Amino acid sequence: LSLLNSPIIHSIIEKNLRTETEKDILVGIKTIKEFVRVPKITEDNQVIKNEIIKQTEEVLALEEKKLSDFVDFSKVMLQKFDKVSVEGNNLILEKDDGKIKLVIKENQGLVKKCLNEKYGKQIIDLEKQKISLSELKDLPIIDYEKQQKIKDYIDDLVFALYFNIGLEKLGLNQAEKIKEKCSKNPYYKMINTQKL
Repeated sequence: LSLLNSPIIHSIIEKNLRTETEKDILVGIKTIKEFVRVPKITEDNQVIKNEIIKQTEEVLALEEKKLSDFVDFSKVMLQKFDKVSVEGNNLILEKDDGKIKLVIKENQGLVKKCLNEKYGKQIIDLEKQKISLSELKDLPIIDYEKQQKIKDYIDDLVFALYFNIGLEKLGLNQAEKIKEKCSKNPYYKMINTQKL
């Protein structure tokens, strides 16, 4: 998945399969087998392969996060609410004159941002339209910035794998050092300016 989604493969497909008159490219399995080669895995680069797999799983896991992962709704008995808002570290649910205050365990800014995107205001007030508890629990909370950071890191790891760049230390905290090392390769700039 990460190999196919890397700038290297985008470049190969773009150069070999796109025609000037086509807006999009439809690529079949046979074509992928013809143009895309998986880098040879050796003892030296096995750790890079494992890191790519680990980080790809992390990116996919970020897609699974819901509001119920950040807030404990177990003590909430009401099923519909008039308002929902974020104040500090708390999610506030309002029904008529009553308020329920729930602690947001982590990433309060992300929770607030996702609620704003879903409902459109800083303080969510859906006139006469009720907000259901199940809808709130299942609200996707996806950290797109973290996903992009991991994706960039994975792309650099894939580049290192294809171009046999030795990496001493791996980890998201080493992403800048890895990018710097990859950027010394003459093909790095060419491939990364071709991103789709």
